[in-house]
Amino acid sequence: MAWLFRSALLLICGVSLAACGASDFAKPVTAFSDTTTQAATSFKNSRESVEKFANERRLRLLAEGGMLQPATLDKDCVAGAHQCRLVINKSGVKKPAIVALNNLQRLMDELDAYARGLTDIVKADTTSDVNKATDALKSNLTGLSQHADELAKQHNVNVSFARATPFISPAADAANYVISKALEAQKIAALRQATSDMEDMFPTLAKVFDAVNTAARIDQMDQINAAFKKAQAAYLTNRNEANGEAYMRAAAAYHAALNSNPKNVFEALREAHTTLAQSLKSPNPSFTDLWAYLQKATEEANKLAEINKAFQNARATASKQS
Repeated sequence: MAWLFRSALLLICGVSLAACGASDFAKPVTAFSDTTTQAATSFKNSRESVEKFANERRLRLLAEGGMLQPATLDKDCVAGAHQCRLVINKSGVKKPAIVALNNLQRLMDELDAYARGLTDIVKADTTSDVNKATDALKSNLTGLSQHADELAKQHNVNVSFARATPFISPAADAANYVISKALEAQKIAALRQATSDMEDMFPTLAKVFDAVNTAARIDQMDQINAAFKKAQAAYLTNRNEANGEAYMRAAAAYHAALNSNPKNVFEALREAHTTLAQSLKSPNPSFTDLWAYLQKATEEANKLAEINKAFQNARATASKQS
């Protein structure tokens, strides 16, 4: 599939930075944005499927006599705490009350908004449009760093975020161009600065994403494993056709979850972004690595999409049995 990216998006720039304008990066930037949107959407669909399972399990545990309580007595829901997690205590065994995937979703959505902001810059028709797009992009980067900082505190990650620098229009250089070239120069300067700011943030953002993802996956896999064991126990108790089908579909959902990870999607997008940022500064940019990383991100996003399909099948089978 990577050859599709290369053949569809092959671009040639001149030997100088001035000859390589924003229009040369329109397709690479759009491809990065589209892939990021696909990743965010795939994660959203898989998250919703997992949360439906978690909700059904929570209701069942409560109906069977489970009791809601803070996860820990000294760290959750107390004065000065950075977290308030609830668990269901049934016969001394504690299970998460919810699967904490919303924070990951917000990070993915904010990354998607940033990528779409880059596209707004390359599509801008006037200086005013570029200014509007860059202002929105700076606001997005500021919001992303603030949200990630909050999550870092919740998950005890000791990090600090670089501040987004003011976007400076290349007014001095623009005097050497006709109006159309001046607009191109403004766009390329905005793209360079935006991606540079994001590159400064990405290492820290990756640490936060990893911490949040690790905590979320523990809860997620607990929910999925419980659903699998329930289907397995039902089949071993009564090996009829319906239980066999439910068992196979629960195993498929478990397998899909084990073989996908939002972290892999995030890392591929991070690598693609680094390549894009470097290309924006190069007099002779090559997009070969960019297409490879975008293809990798697409493949990982497709794995997340498989979770949604597998869970829909598993839930449909469970509904038939109830």
